[in-house]
Amino acid sequence: MATRRSTWLQVRDSVSVRPEIHEDLDLALCIVEREIQIAQLTDMRIDMLPRRALTPTREFTKYIDSGTKTFDLHGKMTPAIAACTPNSPGMARVALRFAQAVRHEAR
Repeated sequence: MATRRSTWLQVRDSVSVRPEIHEDLDLALCIVEREIQIAQLTDMRIDMLPRRALTPTREFTKYIDSGTKTFDLHGKMTPAIAACTPNSPGMARVALRFAQAVRHEAR
């Protein structure tokens, strides 16, 4: 993620410093709330490591939950997002299966 200095100056007093809030999502929501356009470079490719899935289940669940807490902080929680919370039926099983599959592949 990259932001212009002018954008940062407009949102810096609005971003959360709470540890349970997902910082990238929080920043993006603050930018959108100021009606600043966000561009996505669709041709850009990156390598991504599945290290989050390799963390212990409790920590992985906490990470997923930080996203839903961030949407809630900004008043953007919807039923579809709420269905993805770690405590929703089935979500914990999906997260656990994903983490187990990644760990198996890493061996």
